[in-house]
Amino acid sequence: MGLSLYRKYRPQVFADVIGQESVIATLLSQSKQREFTHAYLFTGPRGVGKTTVARLLAKAVNAEKVTKTGDIENDCASCKLINEGKAIDIMEIDAASHTGVDHVRTAIIDTARTTPSVLRYKVFIIDEVHMLSTSAFNALLKILEEPPAHVIFILATTEVQKVPSTIISRCQRFAFRRIGIEDLTKRLSWIAKEEKVKVDEEVLKEIALRSEGSSRDAESLLGQLLAFGEKHITAADAEIILPRSTITDVSSFVTLLSQNKLSEAIAFLSAFVDQGGQPEQFMADVIVYFRYMLLYATGSERLITLVATLVPKAILSAMQKQLQHYKSALVLRHLELFVRAKKTYAYQDIPELPLEIATYEALLDEQHRTDVKPPAPTAPEARRHEALDLVRTTPKKTPGDISLKVVQEKWQQFTNQVRQQNRGLSLSLQVSRPVDVSGTTVTLAVPYPFHKERIEQTKHKLLIEEVLRTYFGKAIAITCTLQTDVNRDPVVENVEPVEGEGLWGQVLEAFGGELAK
Repeated sequence: MGLSLYRKYRPQVFADVIGQESVIATLLSQSKQREFTHAYLFTGPRGVGKTTVARLLAKAVNAEKVTKTGDIENDCASCKLINEGKAIDIMEIDAASHTGVDHVRTAIIDTARTTPSVLRYKVFIIDEVHMLSTSAFNALLKILEEPPAHVIFILATTEVQKVPSTIISRCQRFAFRRIGIEDLTKRLSWIAKEEKVKVDEEVLKEIALRSEGSSRDAESLLGQLLAFGEKHITAADAEIILPRSTITDVSSFVTLLSQNKLSEAIAFLSAFVDQGGQPEQFMADVIVYFRYMLLYATGSERLITLVATLVPKAILSAMQKQLQHYKSALVLRHLELFVRAKKTYAYQDIPELPLEIATYEALLDEQHRTDVKPPAPTAPEARRHEALDLVRTTPKKTPGDISLKVVQEKWQQFTNQVRQQNRGLSLSLQVSRPVDVSGTTVTLAVPYPFHKERIEQTKHKLLIEEVLRTYFGKAIAITCTLQTDVNRDPVVENVEPVEGEGLWGQVLEAFGGELAK
C-alpha cells in the first residue's frame, strides 16, 4: 500500500514548508547560529505543519552541518538516521493517548535523565499536549524548570488555552497560522506534477478552499482524486469527491442578496440545482461565506488578514463590494437566517427548500440595509413583493385598520375564496378562529398542531395573505396560536360545493387516508 500524499511529500527541509514564513525564519536563524532553547511550544490549527516542523527542528539540532541559511543538508549520519526512522533519541508522544502522570514520569522524565544513545540531543515531541492531566502537567513542569542540557522539548497543541500558563512561560512559543489559498494551490500543483497527473487549476483552487488552510486536508483530498487513476482531472471529475458549490457560485449568489434581487437569487438557486449542484453543500458554503464577511467587516487587521488568507483575491474584491451594501448587523442577520434554515428545515423531495426559505427571509428584512437603494421590482414582480412584505412585517395601526368583528363575520366567506385555490388549506382555516386583530395582523386560534403547521408553511401563508388582501381590500398579515379549546369540528354548512366533490372527499384530501370498506 502506497503512502498518503501528505506523508509521501512531507517536507524534509525547512525550505519545503509553506505558509509559515515567520516561524521558519526564526528557526533557521537559530539553526545557523547553532543556538537552541530547551523548550518550544508550537500552537495553531490542525494540519498546518506543527508536527512536521517539530521533526525538522529535531533534525536541525542534531545535524552535523547545515547550509549557509541554517537549513538541513540531510546528508550527515544523524539526518540519515532520523530520516530512516531509526533514531531512538527522537521520541514522539501522543498526549491524547497518554494523559496520565505515570506515563509522563516513565516515558519522559526517567528517559530524559539518561544521556543520548547516538545523537547529540534527546528530543521529545509531545503532540496535543493540552490533553495531559493536571498531575501530568505538574510532573512535566518540574523537568521544564530544570532540564538536562542534552534534552529539548517540543510541545504542539491546537488548543493553547488549555495549556497551563506555568508551562507556556517556560517555552519559546511559535504561532502557526492557516495556510493561504495561493500557497496551497501552488503546492497541490507541484504534487500533481510529481505524480504525473494534470489537474485543472479550478479543481486545485477548490480543494485549497475547502481545506480551510490545512495542508494535510488539502493533500488528502487531492489524494482521493488521484486514486481514480485518471491522467487528467477536470472539474466534472472532481464533483465525485467535491460536491459542486464553488466559492464563485456562492459569491455570485451573495451579490444578488446584497442588491436585494429576490427573483434573480431564487432563479440562481434553481439553475444551480438543475446543473447538478448540491443544495446542502451550497448552504454550508453560504454560511462560511457570511462568516468571512462578518469577520472582515469588524475592521480588525488580524481578522482581515485571516480572511484574505482563506479566500482568493478575486473573491475578496467581490466581498468588499458586497459590504458596501451591507451593515455588519445585516451580515449577522443573514448568517443567522441561513444557519437557522439549515437546522430547522428539511424536505427530502425539495432539498433546495431551506435555501429558498432563507433567501426569502433575508430579502424581506431591510431594516439594517444601508442607504443604497435596491432597484424597484418590475411590474410582474410588484404584486408578489407586496404579498411577501407581509410575512415578516407587522403593519402599523392606521385609522383604516380592519376590526376583529368584521374579520369574524366574513371569515367563512373568506375561507370559501381560499377553497377555490387550495381545498385542503381551506379546511384548516375552517377549524381556525380569528381571535385578535392588531393593526393589520390577524391572529388565528388553531386547535391542532397539524393545521397550524399547514397554515404557517411559507407558500400557504403567501396564498392566504394574498387572498386576504384581495377580499378585504387591504394588506393583512396572519399569525397562528395553538388553542385547544377552539371548536375542532370543521364548519361545513356554509361551504360552497365544488362540482363532483362530496364532503368526505374534502375531508380525505385535507387529512389523507381512505374510507373503510
